[in-house]
Amino acid sequence: MEYWYRYRDDLYKRITLNEYKESSYHERHEIPEQKLVSNIRRAARMIESYALCNPWDWFGTFTLNKKYRDRKDLDKFRESFMQLIRNSRRQFGDIEALLVPELHKDKDGWHIHGLLSGLPVDALRPFTLDEKLPKYIRDKLIKNEKVYDWPIYRNSFGFVDIEPIKNRDAAARYVSKYMAKNSQTVTAKSLQGGKHLYYVTRGLLQPEVIIKQENSGCIPESLPKNIIPGKSYEFEYGVVEWFEALNITNDIRR
Repeated sequence: MEYWYRYRDDLYKRITLNEYKESSYHERHEIPEQKLVSNIRRAARMIESYALCNPWDWFGTFTLNKKYRDRKDLDKFRESFMQLIRNSRRQFGDIEALLVPELHKDKDGWHIHGLLSGLPVDALRPFTLDEKLPKYIRDKLIKNEKVYDWPIYRNSFGFVDIEPIKNRDAAARYVSKYMAKNSQTVTAKSLQGGKHLYYVTRGLLQPEVIIKQENSGCIPESLPKNIIPGKSYEFEYGVVEWFEALNITNDIRR
């Protein structure tokens, strides 16, 4: 089987499945360890899809101050964060988010990494070197890179830093790889009780399936003429190939 997906007008993906069996590719594993691996892979694909299909403005790290919030309560963290976004929408209009939780190094609390769009710069405050800041933020400011505080978040939750995204493709793949890298520490806790590995606001775009066929090698008629092959890799069931438009610059990095 061969699938073609349109992520954007300048970005497509082809998946070729070898020795395809509907039941084997989509089966729900009964063994807990296999089910966990399957859930991680599915979540990573969805994170990558949401990240690549949507136009993001900001990359942020959101923490909890134990004076304000219970850092162990991920459900409450998610619920309160999403409510903050809904409240901000009333003031600023459409704001979208893709959020990925991560355990602290002590495995006893949570923070969140995420992509945001629609949050105006007027809602943020630029950090300055006159403040007491973590070294990684000071290093960026010294290089004249912009890093922002979100006062409404900080006053209710805890420390936050937000950076403008220079390249959504680089940011998208960073977030999806980051989730996979941290899956060993995150999934055991986050999947307990049916918790998710990521959170999204409503209205985000997802890839569109434009071809599903039993024969391989067919190029969709809707594919732009200036499309060129990008990265490709093999996985357990076949091959994934990316295609992108030649005249689109993707030289932007987080």
